[in-house]
Amino acid sequence: MKEIMGIYGPGREQYTKRMAANLPMLRMKLGLSQTELAELMGVTRQTVSAVENGVRPLSWTGFLSLLFIFMQNSETKPLLKVLEIYTDELAHAFVITDLDKLK
Repeated sequence: MKEIMGIYGPGREQYTKRMAANLPMLRMKLGLSQTELAELMGVTRQTVSAVENGVRPLSWTGFLSLLFIFMQNSETKPLLKVLEIYTDELAHAFVITDLDKLK
């Protein structure tokens, strides 16, 4: 697996903290309740509430679930870049196949 600084170690924490800090606003942009978002993520409403209120840190798997949800919606997708939740570095880290090697 690639060793991309942005998504290993402290980099993950930065991404998850940014997502957690903006979660209430992003959720509201989609008109979702905490319960509805929790159902989409496969977690409890209490988990979403705890993350939104800073009681519990957002896990990396929770971050990835939210990233998938918010990237699929035109209301939230552009905000992810503006808020530095989805960066070019992160996008690059998710590219598994290096097409140049196939030439």
